[in-house]
This record gives sequence, C-alpha cells and structure tokens, in this order.
Amino acid sequence: RHASTVAAHARAWGLVPEGGGKERRAPAAAGGAGSLLGSIFYMCDQAGIFFKVVVGQPRDALGMHQMALNCAVAEWGLEHRNVAACYGNIGNVYLAQGDSDNALVQLQKALQIQLRVLG
Repeated sequence: RHASTVAAHARAWGLVPEGGGKERRAPAAAGGAGSLLGSIFYMCDQAGIFFKVVVGQPRDALGMHQMALNCAVAEWGLEHRNVAACYGNIGNVYLAQGDSDNALVQLQKALQIQLRVLG
C-alpha cells in the first residue's frame, strides 16, 4: 500500500515543470514585486530542503516545510501546486525518518491536490 502511493506520487511529480514551475521561485527572482507571504513561503521551502538534504536535520526540515505549507495555504489556498509540493516535502521528511504512516498521509494529500490541479 505504501509503495504504490509513493510510486504514484513520484509519477505525479513528473507532471510538474522542472524546478517546480515558476510559482516556486522567489517572487523577486521572477522579476516581479511579489508578495511578502510568497517570499516567506519560498524561504521556508528552501530552508526545509537545506535542513533535510545538506545538514541532515529532519526535525528542523519538518518545521520549515510546515511553515512553508502555512504560508502557501494563506497565499494561494488549498488547491494549488505549491501546497501539494509542501505536503510532498513533509511526506518525504517523514519517509526519511522511517515514519511511513505519516509519510503516506502527506504524500496522498500531495497526490490528490496534484491530480485535481494538474489534471
């Protein structure tokens, strides 16, 4: 059950443009003024990746990804690919920690949003 959801999640991510699409870039980097909340989302998202991949601190990574999720929901609402990306990142942290039950829940949320938003 877990393996099939993770595999489906991975296939769905193939639908997202390389780099996560323009909405995952910092608004200033995209050449626009952007919103403060969007910038905070981006910083938390990147910090979460840094803590998980570079520093190897999944607990800090989880906190950053949860902050990014809060910002993404406030900025774009629940049905947005950045929200799906946050759930996916949170699921991946849980997976790295060996918590497959919580990983499955988060990855399923990500997949469901991706399927609705991206088709």
